[in-house]
Amino acid sequence: MNFHSLVKSSFSNLIARNSKGWAIPVSVHFKTDTFGTDDCGLVGYIERIHNSRSYIMTWEHDMKVEIMSKSIFEKIFKNYCSNLDLQRIYLIRILPLLHYLEMQSTEMSKKGQTPNYNFFETVAILPKSNIKKGKEEYFFY
Repeated sequence: MNFHSLVKSSFSNLIARNSKGWAIPVSVHFKTDTFGTDDCGLVGYIERIHNSRSYIMTWEHDMKVEIMSKSIFEKIFKNYCSNLDLQRIYLIRILPLLHYLEMQSTEMSKKGQTPNYNFFETVAILPKSNIKKGKEEYFFY
């Protein structure tokens, strides 16, 4: 009986959702095997990557948050919304500059040019002075 390993593939730096709903980085490894001429199989192994990075995955068009790291949520959004409201956050409404950069990039790509983002160094977003009224008023949607 012959046992052959045909294909080995790896995909690293993928984002997965853990059991509590937070984004975690993973790598996925696949291997196909054949046993004789009548039997074959696929083996997959998912491995969590431990690093100090934080992740946000959004929908492409409207930058709606699909998933984010717990560390980002706790540093930025915890005081304004619950983790159940994550998918109601639109980053494009928090940072309107993101929409401009997306449009600029699309327009330049159509012309075959590379966008140049060296026209600004710092972007500051300042809250209104009376913003602390209640959690319900902080939603970013």
